[in-house]
Amino acid sequence: MKTSLLLLCLTLVACKGTTGELFPGDLSPSIDAALPDMVNPALVPVPVIFHPSDNETRAAGVAIPFVGHASDPTDGALTGASLVWSSDRDGVIGTGENFSAPLTQNTHRVTLTATNSLGLKGSVFITLIVN
Repeated sequence: MKTSLLLLCLTLVACKGTTGELFPGDLSPSIDAALPDMVNPALVPVPVIFHPSDNETRAAGVAIPFVGHASDPTDGALTGASLVWSSDRDGVIGTGENFSAPLTQNTHRVTLTATNSLGLKGSVFITLIVN
């Protein structure tokens, strides 16, 4: 119960935008479930996926451009291997702020996970339909 309450608190803090509003639905950043109880939620990186959009449809086998960013209170902007993109169908598909990769035909949950120098992780995902 204590861990669940902590994760809820961390998620709500990480989801606040610059206007103080929560991000809608599944676009909310989430916090890694393995965080210890003493983690300060203000230290967790906050990733954002700019492209492609949630629920976008793309062609199978054609390179799709992926663009994202993560800000972190400890390290500033995260880049390179600190940003890992993965698909629940195809596994790790790339790293960094932008790259292009094809995906197999299926509905994919594409996740951008940001890891800071303290090893803390934040993630966000989109759904991508590949026909």
